[in-house]
Amino acid sequence: MFLQFKMVRRTFLKLTAAVTAAVARFASPAAQRAHGETAIYTDASQNSGALIELKAIAITIGQVELLWKTPQSAGAVARYDIYRNATLLVTLATSDGAAETYTDATVAQGRIYLYTVIAFNSAGSAVAASLPTKVITPDLAMQDIWPPAPPEGLTATAFPGYILLDWYGGNDDTDITSYLIRRNGLRLVRVDGGTLEFRDTTVRPLRTYIYSIQAIDTMGNRSSWESVTIRTTVAGAAVAGTEGAASDPSQPQEPREIYLPLVLREASHITSDATSKAASTSGTTSSAASVQSVAAYSTNLKRYPYLTDLVGPHVTINWATDDSSTEGYVTYGEVGSEPPTAHTVAATRSSIRVNGVDEYQWKAMLTLTPDTQYAYRIFLGSGTPIDLLGTDPAPTFWTQIPAGVSKVFSFIVVGDWGDASNGATEQASLMALIAQSGALFGFTTGDNSYPSGSQSNYGDLVQTGPSISGTFGPQGWPVAGRSMPLFPVLGNHGFSNQDSAGNTHLLNWPQQRAAQLSSGRYVSEFYGGLYGTTPRNYPSAWYAFEAGVARFYVLEAAWHDSNTGNADSSYEADYGYHWAPGSAQYQWLANDLAANPNKLKFAFFHYPLYTDNNTESSDTYLQGVDSLEGLLTNYGVHLAFNGHAHLFQRNNANGLTSYVLGATGVKVQPLDLGCTSVDQFGLGWSNSKNKGYACGAATVPTSKQQVYNFVKVTVDGSMVTVTPQNSLGQIFDQQVFNFTVGGPLPTPTSVPLTPTPTQTRTPTLTPTGAPATATSTPTPTQTATRNTQPQTQTNHAITHTNW
Repeated sequence: MFLQFKMVRRTFLKLTAAVTAAVARFASPAAQRAHGETAIYTDASQNSGALIELKAIAITIGQVELLWKTPQSAGAVARYDIYRNATLLVTLATSDGAAETYTDATVAQGRIYLYTVIAFNSAGSAVAASLPTKVITPDLAMQDIWPPAPPEGLTATAFPGYILLDWYGGNDDTDITSYLIRRNGLRLVRVDGGTLEFRDTTVRPLRTYIYSIQAIDTMGNRSSWESVTIRTTVAGAAVAGTEGAASDPSQPQEPREIYLPLVLREASHITSDATSKAASTSGTTSSAASVQSVAAYSTNLKRYPYLTDLVGPHVTINWATDDSSTEGYVTYGEVGSEPPTAHTVAATRSSIRVNGVDEYQWKAMLTLTPDTQYAYRIFLGSGTPIDLLGTDPAPTFWTQIPAGVSKVFSFIVVGDWGDASNGATEQASLMALIAQSGALFGFTTGDNSYPSGSQSNYGDLVQTGPSISGTFGPQGWPVAGRSMPLFPVLGNHGFSNQDSAGNTHLLNWPQQRAAQLSSGRYVSEFYGGLYGTTPRNYPSAWYAFEAGVARFYVLEAAWHDSNTGNADSSYEADYGYHWAPGSAQYQWLANDLAANPNKLKFAFFHYPLYTDNNTESSDTYLQGVDSLEGLLTNYGVHLAFNGHAHLFQRNNANGLTSYVLGATGVKVQPLDLGCTSVDQFGLGWSNSKNKGYACGAATVPTSKQQVYNFVKVTVDGSMVTVTPQNSLGQIFDQQVFNFTVGGPLPTPTSVPLTPTPTQTRTPTLTPTGAPATATSTPTPTQTATRNTQPQTQTNHAITHTNW
């Protein structure tokens, strides 16, 4: 299969040219059939110039669905000829031109296909044609036996002339290839897996419509249906409706298909031709690197170099290339005294496949002098090696500050990002701001590539499309990652994703030295035996490291959403495996916290302790004295950062300030549960209502760009400044904390939240523990000073003392 794929790839340009020529030429009646094949010739007099809008969706590893719209100017259509890779695939006869869909079930997995559709009238004259449309069928990474989670948060909103359907992807890490939408029980349209909204322009006034949507994965597994009901008025406004209705399993079979005009929409994604690849600015790059419009690096380079595992004197440099050579290495030198080619370290490689293309993922593990600036370059091959950076300058970075050294430094935090189809524009703006932030390193709060954390979702510098290259595309992490090491948290999106090289998260973000030096874990290992879950290998990814006066904890609070057994949710399964007293991670964290009492402590994990979002609700299994929250408060952790909910929220409960940072590069969500007493500053956005939400001291945002964000945290001794910044570059809710390191620990109190969480923790397997009520304490005395930076939101710089 791999050999066949490479042959297709090598002849791709020839196929493109051939099919493009076929589109420019229409068939004559006399030469349509010759020995059972269609001859194509040039006849400008028959070329009407009408362009068919064609969309090809790889709905499974063995099926491609074609959807097209023929312009009215083409007139009556009697038949369609469909070409695949310049060869006639099928002829569809129709008397009224309504059969504008076809499913090709003869494709193979991991292959490139080019489709063209030509329309003919009853006289046999070609009247319209499409441009060649490329599609790549997905690979079968592993046997997938689970249906995907259904879409979440489905809403229907009526506007003049159309109804907007809006939803969020299912809360799991399945590679969704498409969504099937029905209206009143009949098929309406299929959209690709990167599309999370649809405008139905065929509605009529004074009608009731019931919409149902279903997710389909690469294996053809289908989720349950999610439904919503809406009634239109004469003006087109909704007068009645039920948003986010329960799953509708009452439609087990495909009903007959009807033709409705198809709204063709292009997913928002990153352009990736030779003029839009990422490159550095002139001179040696730093964390202020930006993207050039013209690539200066080698075409062999597929993922721009990025850094991980910055602990002690160590750092790991990562990149990806084509598979043209099996040898690669890094050179480096100390800035100011050595050239970037002064020293050489060999790299190791792993075979990966990105959207059907074979590549090598490389890493080189370096041991250097702490708190020193270095420049580096990467090479491919031996004998006459290729400098993969070409004419790009050598990127630079600083090694880690030694433990215990009092020196001012900053780090950034992002969360829920890497979606090529939703939020890519805002993420690109944030990446540029992060690159200019001057931060030494960074963290994520999980869900680092959407929707499934696959190698295709992560992508590379070249390939584009729905859900492709959301993380490693030219405007993604390469903008900052060449100079800023990253410590990503594992989220539920990507939790179970693996291929022949192993778990994708562990492979793409190596942190072996951090785990080894802190006695943590960074491996794929066996999980099974609790709640009736299916035994499987999953990543265990938790560790700690130090920088200056601070200690950082990267923790695992996530689970495979499709493998929960009889647990009531993935939250409960995560608690049983990771946070019940006596579990491996719980025990490790308790021991490490106890062994490091007199340090600033920061914790990072995925599931949110507290959130005011209805779709991604508070994880009550993490709350209380016998779970993660109890460990963090009892051992004096100063700040916690989590994600999962796609919004911004600053909370205080039980003396612990925690941030929900889940809106760096995905579809944002509203604060639709109301504002709880722990929510001191919250920002959210409803896409269907085009409406902002605010809690606590926040001002209601006027655009979703004010919700997309990252935070920069500056450590200056015991003073910590947290500075959030949105995708417009505006700073908001800046907080200054004066922590008492090693002082008395806060005593949690039992004050019920509003609203009261509906989940209770009642694990039936050992170890057991009494469920704990979520609690909050009064906000400490605060001295407020106005933030003087210009912005459109109300922002405050708050100084907290004696925390």
